[in-house]
Amino acid sequence: MLLVNPVSERSGSSASLLTLVRGLASASEWDIHVALPESGWLASRLAEIGVATHLIQHPRLSSRLGLGGRLRYLLRFRAAAAAFGRLCDAVRPDLVHCNSTVSPFALLAARRRGIPAVVHCREVPDNRFVRGLLWRFVATHAAAVIANSRFTASSFPNPARVRVVYNGFEFPPAPPGPAGAKRIAVVGRLSADKGADHALLAFVRVARDEPDARLDVVGGAVPGHESFLDRVERLAADEPLRGRVTLLGEQEDVGASLRKADLLLHLPRFREPFGRVIVEAAALALPAVAFACGGIPEIVDDGRSGFLVQHGDLDGAADRCLRLLRDREIAARMGAEARRSAEQRFPVDAYVEGVTAVYRSILAAGR
Repeated sequence: MLLVNPVSERSGSSASLLTLVRGLASASEWDIHVALPESGWLASRLAEIGVATHLIQHPRLSSRLGLGGRLRYLLRFRAAAAAFGRLCDAVRPDLVHCNSTVSPFALLAARRRGIPAVVHCREVPDNRFVRGLLWRFVATHAAAVIANSRFTASSFPNPARVRVVYNGFEFPPAPPGPAGAKRIAVVGRLSADKGADHALLAFVRVARDEPDARLDVVGGAVPGHESFLDRVERLAADEPLRGRVTLLGEQEDVGASLRKADLLLHLPRFREPFGRVIVEAAALALPAVAFACGGIPEIVDDGRSGFLVQHGDLDGAADRCLRLLRDREIAARMGAEARRSAEQRFPVDAYVEGVTAVYRSILAAGR
């Protein structure tokens, strides 16, 4: 089997792929190879468990590309497809798993060689042109499509063809729950889509009404989003937030920051397909305050495991944060429910079994 991931740095898709590969490797049923665009966090973790990796540089499709950029994309796409085809010839996989819809070069190369390919859709591009182009390509060339949420599946023209398999998570044996320190955690890369500035603006009101409250922002800078990073740094450094917000940067162990917090604040600018960090917080028995958009309502049960507010409602988010900070009993009860619900919905075994069931159905159909 040959799996393809569009990035090698730490990300939600990389972490989910690593969980899947560990499950596949433990079953000893699959001979696994992984193609990546460069060395990095994921490549190192795969090496630790003895999984072979191969470097295939490839372009990224973006709605921001001009005419010249689109021409360069086509040239690089062709080169990446040829390189991936040569890798297929060398590895001779029975199946190709594209861990993202932004790996169309691999899908095309596999199709040309008669190798069935699974596309794991973990993103929903906001741009209709890019989304329509990718979804048509996937529908034409993929043997099967897996989505990480019902919301993601619903974005396809024919959602009935898409198999929903939720990501799987490991759960620590003794979750600490809310720390009682009046700290709010924000976790996500510092790019505009993740909405860290939304969290800071909501925290302005929280800080005004709860002078002891603090906000920790965990997430690294992203190339191409320097202006957004500047905005976040200015908001954190200026009044009324000066000295009340800590920008922690990228962290290997996100749980270390979550264990110091009372809740997770998650206010993405886009319709997030899943919301991995919400489950990571739930694993530590922390409730979340989040926008009710994308796949987030499939994770957070409003009023039971956390609070949902309408997309863009920063005042509503601040109100819910204040309630959880001021009432430790409610925060603890919601955190416990978040943990219970996450254990039930997102176990690793169900994740690996769901994906391998798709593999087996495709391989059986080809016999």
